[in-house]
Amino acid sequence: MTADPVYDRYLIRLVDRLWAYRYEAFGTDEGLFDGPRRRPERAPVFRPGSGDLNVLVPPEADPAAALRIRRVIPPEGRHDYFGSMRSSQALTQSVFANLQASGELAALAGWADDDGLPIFSDGEVGEMRLEHTIGHLREPRPTQIDVWFDGTTRVAVECKLTEAEVGSCSRPRLHSDDPGHCDGTYRRQQDRAARCTLTEIGAAYWDFLPRLLTWPADQDLSPCPLHHTYQLVRNLLAACVTANGDIDPDHGLAVLLYDDRNPANHPDAAVGSAWAQVKGSLHSPGLLRRCSWQHLLGHLRRQQAATWLLQALETKYGLVGTAG
Repeated sequence: MTADPVYDRYLIRLVDRLWAYRYEAFGTDEGLFDGPRRRPERAPVFRPGSGDLNVLVPPEADPAAALRIRRVIPPEGRHDYFGSMRSSQALTQSVFANLQASGELAALAGWADDDGLPIFSDGEVGEMRLEHTIGHLREPRPTQIDVWFDGTTRVAVECKLTEAEVGSCSRPRLHSDDPGHCDGTYRRQQDRAARCTLTEIGAAYWDFLPRLLTWPADQDLSPCPLHHTYQLVRNLLAACVTANGDIDPDHGLAVLLYDDRNPANHPDAAVGSAWAQVKGSLHSPGLLRRCSWQHLLGHLRRQQAATWLLQALETKYGLVGTAG
């Protein structure tokens, strides 16, 4: 449990729902799952080899069709906690892989963010990929985009469910004796030539950040603005920096897709404040958007798309599309 009772209540309500779904969908078969609910926040976890079942598929799908949907992200591309029913990656695959498999991606053409602004300004969804690798930012570990749309506009979607933060830089979490450790400030440390330890090992983030945000690369910053905004900023760079190293913000967009029941997304909480920090620092604020799962599912309902999926998401996660 965390130090935030509001977040803990949200999490336990969701986990209660997931345990009810576990027994409704799979009965008393304990062989598929890795043990009982030892802690209030522990969701059902599929055993290794059964993780495919965490991805929803149409009830009428034959085994071959179900496997194709469940292997859109192959096992080697799954996160460590993919087997948990709390996995945002499994939720993401359930939604977008099924839209792709059913030929209903076009239903996203009119998708708008929480402010009513279109995600695809020209109505062209383009090609969609899950866990898309961005290889041109010279990162030690390339950015993986949860959902990537490659059309007239490059759209990088970061998907969250129960996460309590948006994804922070790992370098301050290293032991202080580690050569790559950072103290959370943007300044030269441990005799490094660069202010950022990631710049020191070749990552190109700070080559581009001042051209997108009001974050100067040539002066000390305390705290480092990248510390708690790291994953959002990587998505932004993925969308706005082209493979040949040019900045093209006119055809790039980053979107945060989140559960609006999760209090971590409130303005004064970790995810909400990180999003606001990046949004407020952009030269062009429209490059970063956010949309709740509930808002997206409401759009799909109005398009009369994937009706079985909407019911399944409500049954499993309690996710219900918003009206209007």
